[in-house]
Amino acid sequence: MRASSTCSLSVLLWVASVSTACGSDKGDSPAADDGLFSGDSGDSGDSGDSGDSGDSGEAPMTCAAPVWLPGDYAPAATELAGICADGNAIEGDLVLGGSELTDELLADLDCLCAVGGILQITGTGLTELTALRALEATGGLEVVDNMRLETLAGLSALSTVDGALLVAGNVEMVRIEGLSALTNSGAVSLVDLPLVNLRGLESLVTVTGDLTLDQLPELVSMEGMSSLDFVDGNFSVTNTGAHDFSGLDSIRRVRNALVLMDSQASLEGLDSLATVGGTVRLERVSRLRDLNGLSGLAEIGGHLRIEDAATLSSISGMTALRNVTGSVWLERTNVGSLAPLQTTLAVGGLKLDTNPELTSTAGMPPVIGLSELELHWNSSLVELTGLDTVRTIDGDLLVNGHVQLDSLVDLLGVTSVGGDLSVQNNTALSRADGEALRDAIGVENIGGTVTISGNGG
Repeated sequence: MRASSTCSLSVLLWVASVSTACGSDKGDSPAADDGLFSGDSGDSGDSGDSGDSGDSGEAPMTCAAPVWLPGDYAPAATELAGICADGNAIEGDLVLGGSELTDELLADLDCLCAVGGILQITGTGLTELTALRALEATGGLEVVDNMRLETLAGLSALSTVDGALLVAGNVEMVRIEGLSALTNSGAVSLVDLPLVNLRGLESLVTVTGDLTLDQLPELVSMEGMSSLDFVDGNFSVTNTGAHDFSGLDSIRRVRNALVLMDSQASLEGLDSLATVGGTVRLERVSRLRDLNGLSGLAEIGGHLRIEDAATLSSISGMTALRNVTGSVWLERTNVGSLAPLQTTLAVGGLKLDTNPELTSTAGMPPVIGLSELELHWNSSLVELTGLDTVRTIDGDLLVNGHVQLDSLVDLLGVTSVGGDLSVQNNTALSRADGEALRDAIGVENIGGTVTISGNGG
């Protein structure tokens, strides 16, 4: 039998650890075709008459020496026993589905040690998974829309999920306990579940993909993920209730974005997080008052982007922050000051839009170049302190819609703008103020269009 290409790398490694090979011919084992000796019984010197029941001729199937079955399987609920009659490991996908699949019928699959492809358990009548207690490795795991399933108990031997782990739409699953041996997984998605915590994932150290927590309205904390160190993708928490991040005691790095959106959460519990390689995006977080909980965060590789956070009055809490490669982006918040940024060494850009309590840009680190500088409709903004060191802006320079801002003197050191220059609809600024800024930069040093209009001062 030729090895199937669906066997995943980690499952191959698991196979190596038990001294066998994924997809090896069953004929290479003591058991010949279909697990039975072939040929005339007389060919074996000691087996005796074929009718002798003293030796059945079957080699035992164990997880230490699995017998692999080629291809994908989607058996009916009543056909599971036939799988264990032929082997105990499947090279391709295994689909277990249908409301007729009950705990009693799943017991016929208690031999299963490994699935090289994806194990899908979808829309079944199962209440537990204890029949899969021998399962040690899969190429992926999907447990979806099982209306009676309460936990993942029974998967305690599962140590390797090479691909994605998806648990979604199991309306009675208040706990995901059962994955206590799982140390590494591909992308992990927990979606539309009544979980209150994440107990059951205590051994998970690395997620080699995105970690997605979505539609978890009952979630209180992240308790249960105390070993998680690294998310090699995005860490996204969306559509959740009034929880915090306590329980994530070991997380140090997120390779891509950290997203908290459409949630009532606080950031408490993320103090060990030191690096986010992409954007930190906080959007429609209805009870967020400050950024306490990010005290260990030193590097943001993308933007610090906060939008539609009416309760956010301060960006204090990021005491270790040294660098924001992208922009500090505050849109529709009630932040009153940028002073907490004063210990930051570098910020890539600044975008402030509709922050009615913000009075000044004081607190911006003394940077020479920005990717963008966009100021819109900040009704209490009166000064641009801290921007006098800026010399070059790669993108747009926009100052629009301010009521109290009456001077652009802090921007007169800018020598080039790669994008547009716009000074519009500022009640206390005059046209002359906008033209003075244009002339200080030099029209020849402005890459886009120049618009100066609607200023009333």
